[in-house]
Amino acid sequence: MTHAVNTMSNTYQIRGSGMDAKKKLQRYSWIERNIKHLEDRLMEMETDIQRMTQRFNDMPTAEGQHDKYSDKISDMIDLKKEINDEVLRKWKEVKEVERMIESLNETEQNLIRLKYIDCLSWVECAVEMSYSWQHLHYIHKKILNKLNIR
Repeated sequence: MTHAVNTMSNTYQIRGSGMDAKKKLQRYSWIERNIKHLEDRLMEMETDIQRMTQRFNDMPTAEGQHDKYSDKISDMIDLKKEINDEVLRKWKEVKEVERMIESLNETEQNLIRLKYIDCLSWVECAVEMSYSWQHLHYIHKKILNKLNIR
């Protein structure tokens, strides 16, 4: 599991990656789902650690038994810290995208939020905003150009 967490954090770095605005926006929804998954995992681990600690404290002392539980608890605490670090990195990505969106005017923000955060189709965005989908594509292109220049 430790390797999986390290691999996730190495696959994407916002700063210095050369990633354009569209790719950052496309990742937003996935990142939020991933954060939720990691937070759920952290809660499960916290429950497991509490359960193991309770068992560890209530057990009669046996040769080597405490070492087994304390090693397992220590490993879980280390993994919990790694997951926490990963959640923090992902929250930084989310905050960067939110700052990008906030730099736009109201119409542009609305389109970007509908398309990338709410994950609506172009037709659904057009209906919601009362624009033709062709005009939304034009606005979208302008937005991406604006964001990539910054």
